[in-house]
Amino acid sequence: MRATKQNVGCSAPPHSRRITAEKRHLQRVKKSDRTSSVIAPRNNTEKRTHKKRKKSDRVNGMLRRQRTFLLEKLVGLNDREAALAAGYALSVAENTKYKIWAQPGVAAEFERLKNAAQNELCGKNACTN
Repeated sequence: MRATKQNVGCSAPPHSRRITAEKRHLQRVKKSDRTSSVIAPRNNTEKRTHKKRKKSDRVNGMLRRQRTFLLEKLVGLNDREAALAAGYALSVAENTKYKIWAQPGVAAEFERLKNAAQNELCGKNACTN
């Protein structure tokens, strides 16, 4: 039996080959080209609330997790337990020296909080150092 042009190459009929070629083309086309060109206008208040939320995450220049870590350290937990309690990942908790303490201002804030806690306790108990 002689091979004809229809039998050579792919076993699928020519119609299904065209469909798969169109699918491959659609996969390569950017998503923005496939969606409609009409995009709903973005509400400006959404942007403002997002920025406000990000700013409120920082207190005295520190992130919420960093501050929680320091407060847990003041309570008496070790570095690893304090990091886990603050919500850090295990990989960060095991390397607190490089991941948390190396961040600017963390050690200084810890000393400030520690001194403030000592002064508060000494004021109530009239302790002398």
